[in-house]
Amino acid sequence: MLGYLVIGLAFILVALVAGNNLSITAGNIIGSRITSKKLGIAIAIFGYIAGFLAEDGFMRYGIFNILPSATNIILTYMFIVAIIIFVISHKLRIPQSLSMTFTFIIIGVALATNVAINYLYITEIIAFWIASPLIVLYLTKATTKLAKDRTKDMPIWKTINALKYFAIITTFFTAFTLGANTIGLAYSVLPENSITIITFVIAIIVGSVLLSGNELKTISLIIPIRYLNSVITETISLLAVEVATLFGVPLSNTQTYTFALYGAGAGYKNKAIVKRPLIKLIYGWVSMALIGLVIAFILVAI
Repeated sequence: MLGYLVIGLAFILVALVAGNNLSITAGNIIGSRITSKKLGIAIAIFGYIAGFLAEDGFMRYGIFNILPSATNIILTYMFIVAIIIFVISHKLRIPQSLSMTFTFIIIGVALATNVAINYLYITEIIAFWIASPLIVLYLTKATTKLAKDRTKDMPIWKTINALKYFAIITTFFTAFTLGANTIGLAYSVLPENSITIITFVIAIIVGSVLLSGNELKTISLIIPIRYLNSVITETISLLAVEVATLFGVPLSNTQTYTFALYGAGAGYKNKAIVKRPLIKLIYGWVSMALIGLVIAFILVAI
């Protein structure tokens, strides 16, 4: 009976993740009116599912270094804590990082149960979390400047049409990496079976359609969305997450994409860039992750 409760909680969490992160995956093509809202959501859904089914095993291999196994009662605590954090983030219109939050929850459980933690792997995770956003920021800045110089003499309408198609492709692969890394992370602590897989697929669809919310408003405050920005930010962001996935390291699309937006803004020398949304996002990511660790530790320890 408890096993069904765990699956139900996992369904809720995955639905929240799919909806909460839609602004990161399909926000560009919807916000810039490259596609309709329905088509943008559909592209994201297919990307989520494809990435989850194709590459979930990488995350299972990585998380095994922290928490080799967990009982149903512990899994129940983990998913409840993660769900609460995502509900709060959804209400605050903050695209939340499950990769960071759930990893901290897993670490809290591991500390409470005194399992042999691979601290070298945790060091690797932290190194990715620190280095990736900075690399993404500066790489996006340089790429934006270069692309702007290379495209300024090209026929404007041909360039725009080409960028529209590239934006759709990058949206799909951004969703692909989120499905593989973030949703794959949630799957990594559960049994590998068809029931769990079907549950996750349905949750992706439900969350994307019904829970996409207003998170785009927070992201859109950073910099006005342009076609060239759309392609560059999503491409560099998704490449960073895909590299992390291949190493079995949880890395947030939310974080890499946000820093890519700032890099694109710096590349355009856009005065509209503001720091307040970034500060709000970083505070939300770090505080919620630490809260998740502490609550998970206390629940399991007692």
